[in-house]
Amino acid sequence: MSKIVPPKKEYLDGLVEPLLQNTSGLAFVIGYVGPTFEEIYFKGNLGNQFGNSVPLGKDTHFELASVSKTFTATLSAVLGEKFKTGWETQTIGNYNGTTGFQIGSQFDSIPLSTLLSYSSGLPADNFNGDDWPPEFPIPYTAAGMLGYLNMTNLAPIASPNVEYTYSNMGFGIIAQILPLFSTSLAARTFKDLISEFVLRPLGMPDTFFFEGVSIDAFPQGYSFYNSATPYAVSPGWPFFDAWYGAGGVVSTPKDMMTWLRFNMGLIDDKKDKALWKTLPAVQSPATNVLAFDTYQLGLGWFISPESDLPPGGAVWKDGEITGTNTFIEFLPWVGTGKPSEAGVFVLTNCDSLQLGGNEVVATIANDVLLTMQGVTPPADKSNYPRVFGR
Repeated sequence: MSKIVPPKKEYLDGLVEPLLQNTSGLAFVIGYVGPTFEEIYFKGNLGNQFGNSVPLGKDTHFELASVSKTFTATLSAVLGEKFKTGWETQTIGNYNGTTGFQIGSQFDSIPLSTLLSYSSGLPADNFNGDDWPPEFPIPYTAAGMLGYLNMTNLAPIASPNVEYTYSNMGFGIIAQILPLFSTSLAARTFKDLISEFVLRPLGMPDTFFFEGVSIDAFPQGYSFYNSATPYAVSPGWPFFDAWYGAGGVVSTPKDMMTWLRFNMGLIDDKKDKALWKTLPAVQSPATNVLAFDTYQLGLGWFISPESDLPPGGAVWKDGEITGTNTFIEFLPWVGTGKPSEAGVFVLTNCDSLQLGGNEVVATIANDVLLTMQGVTPPADKSNYPRVFGR
């Protein structure tokens, strides 16, 4: 591989500035890491929904949307390491009927690991779906979700480990099972466990769930859905907090740099190594099922093939809900004996904006990662993860 080099500011300006022309209230954050450098680039301006300016910097909060799934997968692996060896092959049925967790028996045969590897057989619900109550309650609480799943006729559409189906609900379900891994965890919630076993050990003090961020300090989000110009949208997601495990994490560029470096193998938690031990499990293929006949599926993560772009493949995850779009990606490293050589994350406070036929954050991230490797990004971005609409 060629020497990894940092992208020049002028290059990043050229990527981002055309997206911000004649548009107020939008911003982009690009964090990048190489063997000898790490930096966070900021461009744009932000305001809250009351018309007040929100500072754009390392401490600005952004919704992570489905990048939250990588946190849920890591928590699952670390709790398994500490309390429940062999949890990956256990099924929902091993926990169904436990105090506080009761859902329909039609879900019993689903292995826990498949809830995290998008191969559970639960119906896909990332674009459309019907795996929520017909009379939808807001807020949609975890208790409400479990109650619905206890009375519904909804059933898996396929056997586990047979078909790729992107189920947000699957992550919501495992988030409610994790406190049942040990009697010592039973009094704590999923949110408590994320904080105790992931965020605090890594030193990510400004990462919370959606309810933990003051609305006056929260950037106004925008959408380009069915529109050439952005319009303001409400923050959050109607599925919170039942689907916090799927999309509820809110973080800052500073903390996201920590998350990127940790997943690249550059941060070794000194206390008991439990977090470090999770990385091979979550970043390796967890099923033979492929997404779009192309991407291998880790726990929470997608893995691009070596023949794809960037060269040698990548480990990545995107996220998008109303008013936010996120992407995190790094070169594979598990099994090589050394950390990943390059990684990037991109945050923005808008959804449904495309660039090169992809989510805008995916195009930016892959362009930057290629540039860091000394490769000129192609004009045709169709081999990039993640092509819009897939």
